Amino acid sequence: MALCSFEVGRIFPAKEEYRSYGRFVISTDLNRQDEILALLSEADMRRIGVELGVISKLNHPMPPNMHYESSALAVSSTDLPPQATFMSEGGHVIWIIRAP
Repeated sequence: MALCSFEVGRIFPAKEEYRSYGRFVISTDLNRQDEILALLSEADMRRIGVELGVISKLNHPMPPNMHYESSALAVSSTDLPPQATFMSEGGHVIWIIRAP
């Protein structure tokens, strides 16, 4: 399976500001952003949110102004931590990399 990377950020319209929380990498053979994001359940998205520090608990909803952008750069398994962060409900391996 290929690895796809997504930048995760939040748009604050009142401040005209964008904040990056980091990224997640998912193993999938799909390559279109909408198809890959559709693989993730609400629980998966909340887990990503907790791991990146967007929300504090799994039972909290994700903010509505989140932005997910797939990276055009190829991801290598050597660039990732040896252990994945979690497996999605659909069986896809996910790594979380927090922004510095």
